[in-house]
Amino acid sequence: MSEKLVRMSFTVPAQFRDDLSYISSRMGVSKSAALSTLMAETLTDIRSLLEQFPDIRSDQQIDDPAVRRFRDSSVTYINETAERVSQLLKGQ
Repeated sequence: MSEKLVRMSFTVPAQFRDDLSYISSRMGVSKSAALSTLMAETLTDIRSLLEQFPDIRSDQQIDDPAVRRFRDSSVTYINETAERVSQLLKGQ
C-alpha cells in the first residue's frame, strides 16, 4: 500500500510556479508529483540537519504569526533564516 497523501496549499513567488510548471511539463507529470518527487529527499535531509541544532529563529520572531508568511516586511527575515539553514547545510 502506498503512503497516505495529504493536500497542502501555500503561496509561492511567480518564478517558483513558472519553474515548477516547466519542470513538471518536461517530466510529463503533475506539478504535485514533480514537487513531491524532487523535494522528498531534500526535505528529509534538511529536517535531519536542523534536528541537530538549537532553534535558529529569534525568540521575538517565534511567536509572531505575521513573520511566518512570505509577504511584505517578513520576506527579509524569511530569506535571512533560509540563508542560515543553507549555511548549515554547507557546513559553515
